[in-house]
Amino acid sequence: MRVCLAAQVLSSSVADALTLLDEDETMETRKFIRLMDKFFDCLNVRNTFHGTTTRNENLHPYTKCNDERLKWLKETFLGYFDEWEKEVKSLPAGTVTKNEKAAMKLSKETVEDLRITTMSLTELIPILLSDDDCKYHCATAFSMQGCAESAY
Repeated sequence: MRVCLAAQVLSSSVADALTLLDEDETMETRKFIRLMDKFFDCLNVRNTFHGTTTRNENLHPYTKCNDERLKWLKETFLGYFDEWEKEVKSLPAGTVTKNEKAAMKLSKETVEDLRITTMSLTELIPILLSDDDCKYHCATAFSMQGCAESAY
């Protein structure tokens, strides 16, 4: 799987298009897509001006150890997958098979890769920025290759 293709499919414009179809039926799908879109943005900080030229606050370089995006990644983004797992596990016994439950969520490998990537970023950015010589950090230095390889 190529990450750039995933980023195109899991984009806010796709979520916006799904809103036009049926707001109730696509609510969770749109939520997932918007979370992944922001995740990709948080990891695709390329330079010091891209966030300004695109008017996307998530594409600005990291300049503070307590950047709100780091908190969002740890709490909201990873929390979403924890809640998803709990919801699937809480389904009453006998209502769905083990295989059906597995199909209701992302693979363990994909979630683990998302977790590793997220935790690496959120732990390393503050360390890098604590160095007086480091004024900002562009997160594209962190690879998502593991996510791409295990997604399929």
